[in-house]
Amino acid sequence: MKTFRELMQSLTERKTLNVVARRKQAIRMSKLAKTSAFKAKVARKKKRMASSDDLQKRARKAAKMKVIHKFSGMDKADYAALAPARKFDVDQRVLSKKSALIPKIAKKLFKDMKKNEVERLRKLRQGN
Repeated sequence: MKTFRELMQSLTERKTLNVVARRKQAIRMSKLAKTSAFKAKVARKKKRMASSDDLQKRARKAAKMKVIHKFSGMDKADYAALAPARKFDVDQRVLSKKSALIPKIAKKLFKDMKKNEVERLRKLRQGN
């Protein structure tokens, strides 16, 4: 029998989406983003400090981009302009060799992310 923690973890894990499902989700979210309720929710969230989980996600994403930039020579704009299939290829090629490096870099970047978030909130509250 599964413990509660295992059950919760299995429920919150994200499954990888295929291209069709990802596109369908993008269309759904683009419609949702235009609603006033969603805009209000985003505005409220911007006024609060990001959670530790959110900051860790940002740090992991930034670390991944640093690794991709260093080992494939692409900057963020070049990577963003790639087709999804090419992004997948680049990710697989770079991350298969350097996947252990990302958590180490993310751990260092987490401090910067937290400092930047505090600074962002300070400027936001100072402006009001």
